[in-house]
Amino acid sequence: NSFSFDKLIDINKSATYGLFGGITAPIFNQRELKTQYEQYKGNYGIAFLNYEKIVLQAYNEVSNALLTEDHIIDRFQHKNEQVVALESSVDSAHDLFLAGRINYLEIITSQRESLAAQIEQVNILEEKILNQLVLYKALGGGWQ
Repeated sequence: NSFSFDKLIDINKSATYGLFGGITAPIFNQRELKTQYEQYKGNYGIAFLNYEKIVLQAYNEVSNALLTEDHIIDRFQHKNEQVVALESSVDSAHDLFLAGRINYLEIITSQRESLAAQIEQVNILEEKILNQLVLYKALGGGWQ
């Protein structure tokens, strides 16, 4: 019953016990290994679903920003046409005033409408710049 140094040094018995332990460990720990495997598989599934959710969210953000950009450009073009028409109406009102056909209040009214359209045009440009920032952020640039 005493410790024998020979058995420790004996390569055949040491290797046999080591090999036997390495082979039988998975058999005795089979339930624990299966549980760990199922847990890792579940964690992988959750991580994949989170990744998929983030990718779809990013795609939606970029898609919405691009559609908004197109809409803003269309609005700007229409507003630009309106500004040109209203500036022309201011010139026409001025000519009609010089001809004595309208009073000065009509000139002021047309100038006010023209100025309001120009302010709306500037607001649309502001929307466009803010949307470009949203698009930049959606594409992963900038800040957290």
